[in-house]
Amino acid sequence: MLEINEAEIRKAIKIIDDELGRKGIQQDLSLIIVGAASLILKFNLQRSTSDTHIMETISQDRRLFGGVGQLLGRMGFHIVSEVILNLHPDYPDRLAPYAKKNQVQVFTLHPHDLAISKIGRGFVKDLEDIVTSDLLRHLDMKELEALYFEAVAYWLGDEQIYLANWKSFLEDYAEKANQSK
Repeated sequence: MLEINEAEIRKAIKIIDDELGRKGIQQDLSLIIVGAASLILKFNLQRSTSDTHIMETISQDRRLFGGVGQLLGRMGFHIVSEVILNLHPDYPDRLAPYAKKNQVQVFTLHPHDLAISKIGRGFVKDLEDIVTSDLLRHLDMKELEALYFEAVAYWLGDEQIYLANWKSFLEDYAEKANQSK
């Protein structure tokens, strides 16, 4: 299994940018990095990941439709649809610019939206990622809670599961706070 860290993500972005330049493509390609890779890049998560999930690619140059997926895949990026992520419906308004190369603009989710996505999934590893990274320092818990429950109102599925995920997160958060004392 390939283990991807911050340096490898940055290197992949540069290779993609170089390839676009080599092909003479002048339109920007926008990538939104989500999941553990986002925590690795912006919030000091001290682990690697086996892939880099990007939520979407945005470009107005039709030449990018042929082969961009293959190029991204070769660089360890996997495109995921926003419909499989648990996000607040207003997340695009809060996207955070991460890096700009010549042709590639990279965004990450706002800290609240990243936490919402991870909590909404509710996997143990996702909750661990939140409390073992620096993400907690960037969260306003009252705002996070309000946004999380606004988002839950839009999601499909059993709301009790999302409530249980929130409670699990709060338990992990409290445990982390107690360890810090």
